[in-house]
Amino acid sequence: MKIERQKDHYIPETYLKSFIDETKPGHVRRYPKKYHGLCTPASPRSICWEWDGDRNERYFPDSPRILDKFLNLIECRWKKAIQDFEKQDFNLDAKMIIASNIARLRTCTPTFKRLGKTFLEADLENQKPLMINSINNPEIFSDFLKKNPQFDKGKDAERKMLIESLSSDDIRLTVEESFPHALAIQNVALLSFALYCQPWSIINNVSSKPFLTSDYPTPFIYYPNRPHMGDTYIPLTPRQAILIPTSVRSAAVQNKPFLEMYTADEIAVENLNTIIVKWAEDQIIANLEADWIKEMVRKYQYWRPESINTKVHEDVDAVFYQDKVDAIEKVKKHDHY
Repeated sequence: MKIERQKDHYIPETYLKSFIDETKPGHVRRYPKKYHGLCTPASPRSICWEWDGDRNERYFPDSPRILDKFLNLIECRWKKAIQDFEKQDFNLDAKMIIASNIARLRTCTPTFKRLGKTFLEADLENQKPLMINSINNPEIFSDFLKKNPQFDKGKDAERKMLIESLSSDDIRLTVEESFPHALAIQNVALLSFALYCQPWSIINNVSSKPFLTSDYPTPFIYYPNRPHMGDTYIPLTPRQAILIPTSVRSAAVQNKPFLEMYTADEIAVENLNTIIVKWAEDQIIANLEADWIKEMVRKYQYWRPESINTKVHEDVDAVFYQDKVDAIEKVKKHDHY
């Protein structure tokens, strides 16, 4: 049976419609990093989508589009939730809908699939010494062969082959992108609740410039005293954004679902917009065309979110690593840019 392909918006149209340019009804302004200096009008329907991006037949063969059940519950409620927040009506129903959409924006995107693949492959590489030690342990290797009988054709030969493969710099363990995508689908509801259960800070923009958004609009903001634990920032509209801490106990929502109300001046808005542009995969989205946005895109055109793997401790038995995602500059700038 032929399966019809489907356009899946990893940045939902309902979210993008909050960034419509009033001088060009029905359109946002798109600034691609690939072609900095370019700004084109685009309808929310025409951007930030991929063919069958939400489909995962590899790990959900009985229901490849199981994610649709979750998305159908939240997307139709987004507009009302944002309207409530704009009216300073910070009710918990709206908070739950927004939290669910943030979880979706964080995990169900091409960027997350790329980052998840990179993160898991780095973790596998870090585990190679531990794998070799396990293979050299007769009891552990015997248990491995029981669970994987296809390898039990000659224990010594199989052990030698596995050790040589894991020891070789020419052989890398890889992960298909459908696996981190499956993990995201499996955990998106849990992440939604975790975000909901944090006390949020509301940021109202009082500057002359709007908040920008992008094709990956949920960056982490790190602090010197917490370099590996970032708070989640997301612009909801050109005039309002939220900041969600990761260091507060979930039980706090029972007593104080919202922390603070902030106003963002010119400097704060520029700093927050810089973070959005750095974290964008390729597209920055705004509600106007402006030279200052083009200049910001040009300045950070080579920045992308990446998975960063850092060794934090090593002993005789194991090596410990710490992982985080942050925006970094990947390509050296050239004079002609």
